[in-house]
Amino acid sequence: MPCTSLYGGYLASRANKTLVRTGDLDSMAPRRLAETASWWVDVTTPGGLGRFDTGFKQTLRVRIMHAQVRAAMRRRDDWDQEAWDAPINQVQMAGTLLLFSLVMLLGSRALGLQFSAADRAAAMHLWRYVGHLMGVHHDLLPATEADAWRLLWLEGATEFMPDDDSRRLARSLRDAAAPLLLPPRLKDSPLAQRLLTNYLFSYSRIVLGKRNADFLGAPDQKAYRAAVLGTSTAVFALESVRRVVPAATRLSERIGQRRRTALIRRMLLEQHGDRTHSRMDGRSPGGRALKGA
Repeated sequence: MPCTSLYGGYLASRANKTLVRTGDLDSMAPRRLAETASWWVDVTTPGGLGRFDTGFKQTLRVRIMHAQVRAAMRRRDDWDQEAWDAPINQVQMAGTLLLFSLVMLLGSRALGLQFSAADRAAAMHLWRYVGHLMGVHHDLLPATEADAWRLLWLEGATEFMPDDDSRRLARSLRDAAAPLLLPPRLKDSPLAQRLLTNYLFSYSRIVLGKRNADFLGAPDQKAYRAAVLGTSTAVFALESVRRVVPAATRLSERIGQRRRTALIRRMLLEQHGDRTHSRMDGRSPGGRALKGA
């Protein structure tokens, strides 16, 4: 997720202005990444979007947090409305929705995962509903994969104008990803961090393309790209078996859910993650009270 959706999303420079001014994905990158990953698991867990279930409640809480950030940004003297538009606006929210749906599917398929047409349609429907809960206008919610591709190209043509903030956030993500994902025994190993960082962001280079990857500063090493392609080939072979072996899909889903839940639990514990986003209640991103700031 972070190496395709979030990393590629930094190409949209106007959306970055809010991130830079809250400091969440710059000075607090590991914690914010853990919280975002936790929300993603909540909304993609089967049954998680039932009324009053965890994914449903967390999504509404994020919507409230976005409203708080909008109010705080509008009161800042350094917010340039003419250049950057409204903070966390409809276009930016629709673009973020595409990162978690269409781009996520694209990145997963680049790693060798296989999805049926029904799987992809279900994913688009899921994120259409998440977008509805988040407050995205219904005219901007893709109903099909083809709709999503059209919207992505429009977003790319109008929003992908990377600048120095894009590089800054990309660098923060590269620095944060490996220590966050590595098991505890390897977290303090510079070698393990370097190997994983080069591997993860060589994958980003394959998905995002040379021009975008060069701008964001992604590693450009053939050996790591070859390792990513080797992983993709192996995963594709295993996926081909999964699709024809009875009960293999259900087993892989259970194992995957258990492993990602354990990873998120560990990440939140290590980073002291706040799943309620309560740090935003009554305060501006700069630490001042929202009222009268």
